[in-house]
Amino acid sequence: MTGGELAEPATGAAPAPGWELPVVRARALPDLRGALVWQDGPDVLAAAVVALVGAIGVSLGVSSLAQDVTLVVAAAAVCLTVTGVVAVLAAVGEFLRLERIRIEHGSVSVARRGLAGWRRWQAPLADYRGLEPRDRRRRFHVRNQGRPGGSLQATVTEFVVVLRHRHDAAGDLELFRVQPSLATLRAMHAVRTAGRGGPAAGEACEQAARRYRDALASLCDALELPVLVATLDGGHEAASLEELDLWLQRAQGDASPAL
Repeated sequence: MTGGELAEPATGAAPAPGWELPVVRARALPDLRGALVWQDGPDVLAAAVVALVGAIGVSLGVSSLAQDVTLVVAAAAVCLTVTGVVAVLAAVGEFLRLERIRIEHGSVSVARRGLAGWRRWQAPLADYRGLEPRDRRRRFHVRNQGRPGGSLQATVTEFVVVLRHRHDAAGDLELFRVQPSLATLRAMHAVRTAGRGGPAAGEACEQAARRYRDALASLCDALELPVLVATLDGGHEAASLEELDLWLQRAQGDASPAL
């Protein structure tokens, strides 16, 4: 992203996202030796599938309304048509979707393109208080990382590192995202180590958890920001990098200390 692509700092909150498909994507760490740059583009295959399904729904709904049908059938046709239109709009938004995040010289620049066009804003890095690791579950999605043909009904869990804004949650940015969640790794580790394979069977889970930890630590070092951990009152407090391994152990309860 070049400097000329971003507008002057916006006044007010960061804009909310527009039409987007529920596509689950990984977000890896960028090169940490200079400016930190993330860029995500559209999932063309998922958008094409949703657009096709939406177009079929609109076609069936409109053709039903053109016939002499009962009130119940007409209502169902209207619902089918509206659902199809929403799906097509979401697919178009996904085709257009592009997100760029750049952090350099104490400034955070964000540019997002969607159905409504480009939305850009800038903010000083000082407006962000730290990096919060989160486990997240998605119950509906189009595709997920590593399984391009994954079922629409499958549940996906993610481990996410969020750059938390001090005052406005709309300005939060996801800087790292990977599957599965830490809690899922914990469950997988417990099952594998309890099976015939013994402790060696959980090694892959332990390696994944260490990669999560290393990614979080690398971002903390690069941005010179603390880790934010949840408190009992629902808030967050800063934790030093030296406490990061303790946080991972607390997050997993009785799981193996290696996680």
